[in-house]
Amino acid sequence: MIRYLLFDLDGTLTESGPGITNGVRYALQRAGISCEDPAVLTQFIGPPLYLSFMKHFALDEDKARALVPVYKEYYNQTGIYENEPYPGIPDMLRELKARGFCLAVASAKPQDMVGIVIRHFHLEEYFDVLCGAADTGAPDTKKKSILAAMSFFGADKDEVLMIGDRKDDMDGAKECGIRGIAVSWGYAPEGELEETDALAIVSTPEELSRLLKRLL
Repeated sequence: MIRYLLFDLDGTLTESGPGITNGVRYALQRAGISCEDPAVLTQFIGPPLYLSFMKHFALDEDKARALVPVYKEYYNQTGIYENEPYPGIPDMLRELKARGFCLAVASAKPQDMVGIVIRHFHLEEYFDVLCGAADTGAPDTKKKSILAAMSFFGADKDEVLMIGDRKDDMDGAKECGIRGIAVSWGYAPEGELEETDALAIVSTPEELSRLLKRLL
């Protein structure tokens, strides 16, 4: 029986794309790199930033990591608020909490930023714990956040579901020995979620709520 639900943040609970992509564009411009392709900028939502700078702009690791604090100059002051919950998310969280599920955020976003976003949108009442990254940008931050939430609950693996919008979320769940449900309203490129081991792919918060009702 599923008792514990772990939610990704960016692209799952909130539509954070504008703030993140504006921050990436700001960092690239400071480095003398131009990119106005939305399809490329969108791929920075979810994975650790320095890995995306390396992947999409052929930067070595040192140069890619050096862009992260430049990104934060914009994001931490402005970009974090260029963001809003997806329609239906607050109602869905309220309903899931009322049914008796225990909810957590498990994000690769830095821990302090997770708290700022959740509190800014008055969603903190629905979550028992908020688990983010230690701000190192390491590739395994999603896995560590999932394990931190599971440890907080003392949960058995078969009692937990990870819910997210990217392959990283489903891969992190698999690495932790739990199942995942993918949501298609986020930022995954076409075909990405279909290549994962997701238990299901849902297209609206209402559909997700109906599916979870059957699993309780």
